[in-house]
Amino acid sequence: MKKLLIILAFSLCFAAAASAQSRALGGRFGYGVELSYQHYLSPDIFLEADLGLDLIGKGGFKATAIYDWELAHPDWTDQGEWTVYAGPGATLGVVSNGGGKDGGFMLGICGQLGVEYTFTFPLAISLDVRPQFGYHFGDGGVYSGGLYGFIPTLGVRYRF
Repeated sequence: MKKLLIILAFSLCFAAAASAQSRALGGRFGYGVELSYQHYLSPDIFLEADLGLDLIGKGGFKATAIYDWELAHPDWTDQGEWTVYAGPGATLGVVSNGGGKDGGFMLGICGQLGVEYTFTFPLAISLDVRPQFGYHFGDGGVYSGGLYGFIPTLGVRYRF
């Protein structure tokens, strides 16, 4: 697990140093609490990496990486900017399998669909869903706690 966290941290540092494009750092709040980092690879494509606590059942710890595309920029307001985005990703962690079952290692895939509003000052808020599907090694079965990803999650990030 330590090696995986070191690799993830190294990857984030490398991605941040590779380009002077837009970035954002903040948190996501919903069925868990996560530290969230976004890094734009191009004007319409960004990577999102999240580290956080899963508060379902007995809880646990998760790391998630998402490759998102901006699908649309609706013109809903005169100020600020709206963005609709979606993308696939992967997640892993040590979590309970929902319903308070015993904890164990989980590895899975996920998808994200959301909308974000960026203010005229460097703050962005988002609302998204991120269902997850994977294997839970603690009980040798499907990770059912990932279905809580259909609960909308609020994100608040500082853009720099």
